Amino acid sequence: MTHFDTEDDNQSSQVPSGQTSSFKPRGVTRGLTTTTIAKASSTGKLSVTFNAECRQPICTNAEKFNNEIGFIIRNHGTFHYKEWRMVPEDVRAPLRHYLLEHFDINLNDETTKKCIDEQMKKAWKGHKYKLHLYFKEIGGENDLEMAKSKRHPDLKEEHQEDWIILCERWCSPEFKERALKNTTNRSKRKLESKNGSVSTP
Repeated sequence: MTHFDTEDDNQSSQVPSGQTSSFKPRGVTRGLTTTTIAKASSTGKLSVTFNAECRQPICTNAEKFNNEIGFIIRNHGTFHYKEWRMVPEDVRAPLRHYLLEHFDINLNDETTKKCIDEQMKKAWKGHKYKLHLYFKEIGGENDLEMAKSKRHPDLKEEHQEDWIILCERWCSPEFKERALKNTTNRSKRKLESKNGSVSTP
């Protein structure tokens, strides 16, 4: 799950004069709650039920499951591929296996694998979008070499090569041309989606 900072995150909460606030802004979801609950269960793992048609979890542990996927993608994912469908199986498989630490799932079941990949795709695209926003905020479109040296704080040192590949792609004429075309097409839409981040199913 992606956490968006607000202006108030960097400000102290308002309290009466002479008193200090113990308020701490909420950070990025790290799966700590999932770890605690899983350890407290009889099997040590949380059960998950999937909907094959919608390709998503439909159970009380669904939110925890999706949060854990987001955590895995951010910390262990590879982002230099153009699209998620281009990420090879030998890269996806280890990501799915991280889930076995806290969840009782069968990775040999095709429905389970498809549902996991669908949620990982959403998390991967969301995080890559966040990286692109950061790239533009630091002026990467105007200074490529500077952007390469200022890796996003969420990316570990071993992801430096990924970051460099992304920066070069975002500055390429092909990417800029496609981005402009997509922006123009979106501006012509007469009806906007009302779903927001929640899927209709």
